[in-house]
Amino acid sequence: MFNADSIYKAYEKRINKIPKLLSNQAVPSAAAEEKQARLDMMASEVIETMEKRNQYSRKRLEDDSKDISSINERNKIYNKKLERNYSKYANEIKGNLERGTAL
Repeated sequence: MFNADSIYKAYEKRINKIPKLLSNQAVPSAAAEEKQARLDMMASEVIETMEKRNQYSRKRLEDDSKDISSINERNKIYNKKLERNYSKYANEIKGNLERGTAL
């Protein structure tokens, strides 16, 4: 899905967003504030990524022309598998039932 170049470019973008470290590392209160600022930055990046991901998701519309033969999503998938394997035989049986020539 992603090649090494695109992953590296994304990494570079993220690195460029991060501000440089403060020069006074000896002051404990400044280090704690910086740590909290970096945690907030990470949290905002995660939230931003989630919002961007949700922006591109879309619900697939159902095909109204098809007959509804399932009661839920799991049953719908099962019915698709059955249709893929046994559609030839099922169509013949359905045709016989509709014509009234079934045994």
